[in-house]
Amino acid sequence: MLVLADDPDHAAAVASGLDARAPTLDVESAAKLDGILATLSQERVDCIVADVDSPELDGLAVLQTVRSTGVDVPVVLYAREWSDRLVDEAISAGVSDFVLRDLGPDGLDRLARRVEFAIERARNAGPERKVDDRLHELSEVTNDVLWMFTADWNDLLFVNSAYEEIWGRSKEALEDSPRDWMCGINPADRDLVEGAMERLSSGESVDVEYRVNEEEDFQRWVWVQGEPIRDGTGDVVRVAGFVRDLTERKQWERELERYESIVENTEDGVYVFDQQCRFTYVNQRVADVASIPPDAWRGEHLSVLGDLGILTAREIATIERGIDDISADRRAVVRLDLSPDVPSEVRHLELRLTPLRSTDGPDRVIGFSRDITERVKRERELERKNDRLEEFASIVSHDLRNPLNVASGSLDLGREDYDSEHFRRVQRALDRMDSLIDDLLTVSRTGGQVTEVEPVPLEAVCETCWGTVETNEMSLVTDPDLPTLEGDRTRVRQLFENLFRNAVDHGGDARTITVGSLADDRGFFVADDGTGIPEPDREVVFEWGYSSGDDGTGLGLTIVEEIASAHGWDVDVTESEAGGARVEFRGIALA
Repeated sequence: MLVLADDPDHAAAVASGLDARAPTLDVESAAKLDGILATLSQERVDCIVADVDSPELDGLAVLQTVRSTGVDVPVVLYAREWSDRLVDEAISAGVSDFVLRDLGPDGLDRLARRVEFAIERARNAGPERKVDDRLHELSEVTNDVLWMFTADWNDLLFVNSAYEEIWGRSKEALEDSPRDWMCGINPADRDLVEGAMERLSSGESVDVEYRVNEEEDFQRWVWVQGEPIRDGTGDVVRVAGFVRDLTERKQWERELERYESIVENTEDGVYVFDQQCRFTYVNQRVADVASIPPDAWRGEHLSVLGDLGILTAREIATIERGIDDISADRRAVVRLDLSPDVPSEVRHLELRLTPLRSTDGPDRVIGFSRDITERVKRERELERKNDRLEEFASIVSHDLRNPLNVASGSLDLGREDYDSEHFRRVQRALDRMDSLIDDLLTVSRTGGQVTEVEPVPLEAVCETCWGTVETNEMSLVTDPDLPTLEGDRTRVRQLFENLFRNAVDHGGDARTITVGSLADDRGFFVADDGTGIPEPDREVVFEWGYSSGDDGTGLGLTIVEEIASAHGWDVDVTESEAGGARVEFRGIALA
């Protein structure tokens, strides 16, 4: 074995230190490159140790010279500091190993172990050296950290560059201090890791997960598998393994835990069926209602609900048809009315079925069941109230119109004999009462949701409504691109008639009413060029009884808002481009 350095004393000191620590080696030192190549050709040299920092006998130059001759002798380089550039150049030149320069006892111990390992590897490699090189190349393209230490963890034998990416620490620091990697572990996990190290050194395989970061907060997770390596006598001489970054997987697991918590604690029942209508999952809500553990549902056919007395055969068939609809890419909402022996205990369920597509397995169907009994009761009660309200409004309208008609007829007769300003005031009062009755009757009939819709072309509806309203020589301008929406044609006409009448009655000097489409939303607007609505009043214009004039009923815009809400539209009041009033409608359903 040859030790090369410019300084003969330094070379002799290194040789002496290695000779004392590796007595089986015949160590010689040299301070000049002359004759080395001849020595290599004439004698068997098992290893060359060269100082990279020597000005005249640069170890890197020695390595390149030796490799250029084709002599496959291990070369171990040492230097005061290893830069990325220097490491790359040494690897490219075919270095066997490299260490930090340290002439102290620990440094010489480390150098001796590296030399012995390089010689052993070279002797065992023989014609397989190229395989070793390929494995080294492979280690540099993997995202996993590959590592090997001595059994006592005091010497790093190998680590690839993935270590720097995951740990955020340099390989040089690890070379200098093989336990430096422990400093990058979350303090809360260090006891776990130290225990795994002890088990691995004692001959056990290890498989652990822990956090890599110096702070207490979550940053990065890794999975480590390690194996002991034994010599011919069975003693553990080295430990090796890999580290894989699990951060992304851990983040997904945390997300899944949150979703699982939501699903398991919801008041809705959650089911997953396969294509044969067999359960593959139910949440805790389903298990509690049926008093059957969740695992017991797996593989059971939907018919088990009938066996348990929960659903009838007809109700199960309804769900199966819904699952068939899902298989045909049609979303299904299944309504179940459960009819027990006691009529007062009828329960109503809504089961929403959605396709659950999978890229690594069969498609399935996920179902969400909700008890809507109270909602159905409220809807039916609301329907009854609305029916009573409309009936009441019709009766009141009929009963009020009779005396109004009598009063109006008597007034007309009286005016034939004598005309007076008093009679004109009475006529205006009667007209106002007639308008109030019409508006009240309209309000009573516009409540509730729209259930039956048809295509309603807005431009045609606007033209029709314009012909039924006294417009006082105002003009109507409609956008030719007005959409055709889904709605109740009668209520949509009432909406526009009230908007037009409101603009005529309260628009001041308005001369034009414009109906157009909203550019950035599905919707439309009705605007005028009159006096507009003051900004403080825009929040209350839809309230009952609001009116900007003494002769208004205060119900015109209330009716507009009722009709919009019945269709599920959003309505808002703002200022038009001409300074008048502008009423906007958004969220419409297009035909």
